[in-house]
Amino acid sequence: MTRLRSALSIPGRRFTQITLGALGLVATFTFAASAEIIKLGFDFFEDLPTLSEGEQATLDILQTARIPLILSSVSPNGDYLVIATLDRLSQSDWRVQLFNLRTGELEESLALEYEVFSPTLPIEWLDNNTIRFVQESFFGPWEIVSINRVTGIVSHTVVYPTEEEAGEILGGSPRLFGLCPAGL
Repeated sequence: MTRLRSALSIPGRRFTQITLGALGLVATFTFAASAEIIKLGFDFFEDLPTLSEGEQATLDILQTARIPLILSSVSPNGDYLVIATLDRLSQSDWRVQLFNLRTGELEESLALEYEVFSPTLPIEWLDNNTIRFVQESFFGPWEIVSINRVTGIVSHTVVYPTEEEAGEILGGSPRLFGLCPAGL
């Protein structure tokens, strides 16, 4: 080992060492760059038909369509559903809207858009204008949210458990949230 060190300490040998190292590096890149592509016999992919402009336009429309999710029961007067839509490809971009069953149109609601983010399904209708649901809150374990679709008024009631949570709320009827006489 000492002989090798002494041999490399000679100035001419050090130059030779650096030169050989550089040549080895150049040779490595030269061989890597001269690699060839080997076909594995999948030549049938080259003969696939291409889509016409009309077919491509139809495919683009289908790929940009949103996935609908029904979040509520039908309103008491039979006019509305609360629905959410998701982007089909990324499964994100959660949008909550009212679906008018009479006209077939989606109606925007800022209260729904900003307040409904993780509802326990289904969302229940209290009357023709008001929905109520339970969801996990940003600030506490659970909250009861009421939204009036006409006025946009939102009310939150935070529910703190008195004992350790051993499960999750699976749903609730409008009667669950109302005032019940004693003994019922």
